Amino acid sequence: MKWKTSALLFLLLSLAGGARAEYRVALLIDNQQANDADEATAGPSLQALAQRLEKRGFVCQIAGNLDNENAIRDAIEGFASRTPTCSTALLVYRGQVAEGSSLQATDSRGKYSLDRVFQAFRDKGGCRQSLIFIDAGDAPDFDGELPAACQLTSGDTAVLLQNLDREADLVAALAEAGKTISRLPAPGTLTGQASTAISPPDRFRPGVRPGDEWVNDMGLVFCWCPPGEYQAGSPPGTPDRYADEEPRKVVLQEGFWISKYELARSQEVAQRRPGANALARLKLDPMTMINHDDAQTMLRNLTANERQADRLPADWQYALPTEEQWEYAARAGTTGRFYFGEELRQLPQHANFADKTYYDSNDIFSNAAHRTLDDGALKLAPVGSYQANPWGLHDMYGNVAEWCVNGAIRGGSWTSVPENCRSAYRDFYSSRNEQNFIGYRLVIQKKQPDEQNARK
Repeated sequence: MKWKTSALLFLLLSLAGGARAEYRVALLIDNQQANDADEATAGPSLQALAQRLEKRGFVCQIAGNLDNENAIRDAIEGFASRTPTCSTALLVYRGQVAEGSSLQATDSRGKYSLDRVFQAFRDKGGCRQSLIFIDAGDAPDFDGELPAACQLTSGDTAVLLQNLDREADLVAALAEAGKTISRLPAPGTLTGQASTAISPPDRFRPGVRPGDEWVNDMGLVFCWCPPGEYQAGSPPGTPDRYADEEPRKVVLQEGFWISKYELARSQEVAQRRPGANALARLKLDPMTMINHDDAQTMLRNLTANERQADRLPADWQYALPTEEQWEYAARAGTTGRFYFGEELRQLPQHANFADKTYYDSNDIFSNAAHRTLDDGALKLAPVGSYQANPWGLHDMYGNVAEWCVNGAIRGGSWTSVPENCRSAYRDFYSSRNEQNFIGYRLVIQKKQPDEQNARK
């Protein structure tokens, strides 16, 4: 199929329903400059666009005078790979189109195909939906393969600026910038509240309140867990309690950051482990097939790299959570079997577990699945598909069980019966074991050389 447009809008639909606060990031590129321009500066229209987008909760990056193919590639692919987990990403490119379907560098020779633009946002980073707006002057003549859910809009930046002044919804403002050609089952919208980080990615600092958020340079979103104490385990008489859930008081002297979502397979840290994710099909599916020892090695390397880049203080480190940290974060100040209370029937709103959908699949292990509760997913679900706990953390129950520093796995998974998706439930696997139902989330904590809080 071939489309001729003077501006191109590409929208990947949200993978999980429900309104929520989200991160919004934008890259605005102005390549309508003279070939001998001395500085990479954006034209006035993109500066005005950035101001309007910032009012809608976007964090904007502006680039210009990208004079060769590598410069365009590095800007676009770097931006795509660093988009925050479950975010909305917007790319605006103002410049020339070469041969009808490639972005042209200012040297008039370098070019970067629209196919590669689409691939970058389809496969890299953590964004849930991506908007790509190309103001090309001459109409692009794109006949490549489009993703299954996309929206194309023709228009120009000047019209878009006018629309943003009067239209509440960004997606509608983009669509109304000209002629819209859509294969979306329903129009996308972007009217909800935007998330805000307590500091930019290169300015690490501890949080203050439970649930404060910070996004690192790779787009990983973290929530703050302040110092505190809680009762770990389950009291006698708790339904479905196991003997290793003996109640005990835990005091955490230091606060820590924990990732808001399970690590997704498309994100940069996960890409350092080729061959993982045997069950994953979508970029926001959680990373699986990662053993405990490899995860530890990856996080030690990440710590060293971030310190060397001056993005992480010397006395902080990336790590797997201790069991105490994990349960503290999962409970988020609550005391019941689940952070939402005691009623098992509410679990499908919060977790992906072995449910009726799995039972009906006649899979090899599905006979043990619950026969009436239904969470809507067969196996893996994209991270963030279910409601968050009171501190903003998603998928603390179900989806994938999560490695802790001592080799325990917590939270249950898509293979777990619902009774095993509780705050206190514990399981153990060999440190070299790799399973399609085990993944992990990261913590950033004060350096603890002896891992004194880990339960042996």
